[in-house]
Amino acid sequence: MSDKLEWMEKHIILFKQESLRKLIEQEGYEVSEELEHLIQNDNALDFFNALIENKLYKNACDFLAYNLHKRAAIWWAYCCELELLEEIKIKQEKEVEKNKKQEKKQEKEMPEWLQDALKKAGESQEEAQKKFQELLEQMDKIKIKQAELEKTIDPKLFARFKQKTENIYKEIEKETGIYLPKFREEILQKAQNYTPVDHYENSDLKKEMDNLNQKLNTMKEEIKENTELYFPKKDINKQKEKTTNALNAIYAWIISPDEENSKRAFKASVGLEDKAEGLLALSAFWAFGDLNLGGDIIVKAPNAMVSNGIKSVLIKLAFMEGETKPKQRYEKFFEIGMEIAYGKNNWEESLSKNHAPHEYKFNLNSGKFETKNKRFNGEVDG
Repeated sequence: MSDKLEWMEKHIILFKQESLRKLIEQEGYEVSEELEHLIQNDNALDFFNALIENKLYKNACDFLAYNLHKRAAIWWAYCCELELLEEIKIKQEKEVEKNKKQEKKQEKEMPEWLQDALKKAGESQEEAQKKFQELLEQMDKIKIKQAELEKTIDPKLFARFKQKTENIYKEIEKETGIYLPKFREEILQKAQNYTPVDHYENSDLKKEMDNLNQKLNTMKEEIKENTELYFPKKDINKQKEKTTNALNAIYAWIISPDEENSKRAFKASVGLEDKAEGLLALSAFWAFGDLNLGGDIIVKAPNAMVSNGIKSVLIKLAFMEGETKPKQRYEKFFEIGMEIAYGKNNWEESLSKNHAPHEYKFNLNSGKFETKNKRFNGEVDG
């Protein structure tokens, strides 16, 4: 829709200002320096059309945030929230399916290539062990043959030979500290009971890596302690409950923007100021126009306060984690905004369902309400 600009054939009914100058002076809209060349006259719609023709959808959304009537702007941001909830829902369903496939994959037998590799490794080890045993057998045969030969030698001569040999062994031992016959037996013993030596385990590199890992673990612990100190961990279930309550309050304000629902929106925003839902609830409170609800003196909220809030809500929604990029999200937000601007999309249809859209679409409990006899106030039935 954004490429064909079909919306341009329809009459926009929910813009506050036709004059770009009034939009800037009265609504707090700002035209950045890089967009000034698009201004041809004082007609706000002409400037808006120029943004769309240049596919500057993020800037077009900023324009809508300042020029849509407040109630319509809150409804727009709420619909953008629903769009993101739909994306998150689809993403979660894909992740569940992916995890199921992964579990099935893990249940299968070991891959054939790995089985072959392990088999070959085992065969190589068996072959080496077999050759070593053959060597020992050969040495035993040599010892037997040597004993047989020794019997054929003159005992006195052989005794003198052994004495001479022993003297040589002792001389070598004096010089080196090694007694050759014993050394030979030890070598054979080690060969028979050989266990591979992991040179890395005893290396200086291993010691350095251990020291580095220890330092990293210490740093991680310090970061974790500081994070928990300054940013306490929030209860996930409570956060979900707060988010749902904020959506309830926002929708209640949209269908009945009175003082009661404005108070409820402000209350629902507490603890969620850093979330899109909390900021939107706060924007609904600002949109009522009185910052001093229940007080003797009316404190009028500046027009730009609501627009800035809506703009910030869209930024938070655009950059939330998901499969869609911010640029694509802003284009979708623009399409939703234009449907609202020319009156095609409004909250009237949702009133016939007796549930808020976030409840019947995403099973977030908002409570039933009757549109004819009882105005929905965002409270969950007890």
